[in-house]
Amino acid sequence: MWDIESGEQQLEWQNAGKVVGVTQVAVEFSPNGKMVATSSPGATVHFWDAATGRPLGKPLQHPDDVFWLVFDRAGQRLATASKDKTARIWSVQTGQMLTPPLVHADPLHYRDSITFSPDGSRLATAAGSSAQVWDTASGRAVTTPLRHGGLVRAVQFSPDGRKLLSASDDGTARLWDPETGHPVSEPMRHGARVTNAEFSPDGSRVVTFSSDKAVRIWEVTQAPLPVPDWLPALAEAVAGQHINDQEVSEVLPVEVLYRLRQTLSANTTSDSYGRWARWFFADSATRTISPSSNVTVPEYVNRRIEENTRESLQEATLLSSTNALAFARLAQQLVATNQAMGAEALKDAEWFSRYATNLAPTDPEIRLIRESIAQRVAEPAK
Repeated sequence: MWDIESGEQQLEWQNAGKVVGVTQVAVEFSPNGKMVATSSPGATVHFWDAATGRPLGKPLQHPDDVFWLVFDRAGQRLATASKDKTARIWSVQTGQMLTPPLVHADPLHYRDSITFSPDGSRLATAAGSSAQVWDTASGRAVTTPLRHGGLVRAVQFSPDGRKLLSASDDGTARLWDPETGHPVSEPMRHGARVTNAEFSPDGSRVVTFSSDKAVRIWEVTQAPLPVPDWLPALAEAVAGQHINDQEVSEVLPVEVLYRLRQTLSANTTSDSYGRWARWFFADSATRTISPSSNVTVPEYVNRRIEENTRESLQEATLLSSTNALAFARLAQQLVATNQAMGAEALKDAEWFSRYATNLAPTDPEIRLIRESIAQRVAEPAK
């Protein structure tokens, strides 16, 4: 224990058992700062008085190493995550388990693998390639496993408890409804595994950390109730379909969408729906990357082109299908990162370079890239 201002050591205590690796030890303050909980490689959790360093109560015991632990906000319960493939919820006062063990198919992870919801009624866990939400009173699963395509690195509830955030090795962070298990947004895609993700204090944004050495900030869609009357009408107008009173699908003329556009574009309300509507109908040349951002899509595309990585160029081509430089450099990256290129990869590179040349036939950089790839395509025929 250290004094923050002076940096001087105040207390020291020793867990029982041999310390095998620092990743197998977790330390957590209680919310009021009067207690510290620690885990040791001996599958044991200890409570300590933060003022004196003396042990408090009896240790908590798992069959295998405890990797992570967290108090609820009231400081009355402690949740532990273990290599034994269980999470457990304990009474801080009595040291007794409050529910049966929460059993998983895989061991829980070293860090950020369990978290209480703000009101303490739910516990989210991460094990293997899935997250799951549990009722803390009964220990029963609230949702089916929330699956990713790779190891789930972290889970966190939003400040209001209405969303669950997960980060995964599959290159995505995801937002879920913790009561239904349904995704509530498109995946936040990255070019490499997502090592961690957190909500901003007001829940309006998410920050993600990726092994591609980039930190990204994402806007979280806010959809308070009640929704405005025009929102269902806009959904029908965009789809071009309407379900009438007889529950029969009818085609809507495109004029309905034009009229809504005129009305909503002139809307000056500052609520989330008004801002979103103006953003939705904004000109593509000036639209920002999200309703609350100041960065326009063209500016963002240029930034991604300047990064000049395969992942950044792929995103640039998706956002701007007529940006010749993005397609040419993506073709160049495909060749540079695939020295032993297969037929499909070389075919993609050749198509991208040809498409870029058609868009900007006089651009010298694009012409050089096209000539280089054309030579590469011709090599097997020699």
